[in-house]
Amino acid sequence: MGKRLLKEIIIFTVLLVILAVMQHSDLTSDPAARFETMATMGNYSHPFLWTAVVYLLLAGLRGFMGLIIRTTKSDKEK
Repeated sequence: MGKRLLKEIIIFTVLLVILAVMQHSDLTSDPAARFETMATMGNYSHPFLWTAVVYLLLAGLRGFMGLIIRTTKSDKEK
């Protein structure tokens, strides 16, 4: 269970970074200004909420694909 949890945390973190850089390209050039803007607006949680939504969509897709793969494997074994 520990390895799986660590894997999911890594996936979530990588997804968070990718989404943040895609949405706010100034993070690569001037991250301090972006964090000042976040502090001013008080929207600390919105990156985590957006990442959680995308993560859950991807988790559903991964689960669905795993189900399909398991089903086709068991069909081939028969």
